[in-house]
Amino acid sequence: MKTIFIVPNLRKKGIDKAVAHLCSVLRRHDVEILLPRYSPFMIGEPGVSFVEAEEGTRRADFIISMGGDGTM
Repeated sequence: MKTIFIVPNLRKKGIDKAVAHLCSVLRRHDVEILLPRYSPFMIGEPGVSFVEAEEGTRRADFIISMGGDGTM
């Protein structure tokens, strides 16, 4: 099982819906989804864990940056 760390830009309008859609697609492909602890959405969703940024970058096979220019 692959692990994906999603890093959303919370200042972007509609990011909550975009993250929810991405998570629903990823769950169909049997991946573990990590979100930063500060993310206010997707709480209680199956297959979604909330972690500190350092842990997310350490555990993830790859990272998806959403709502920005990809700079991390």
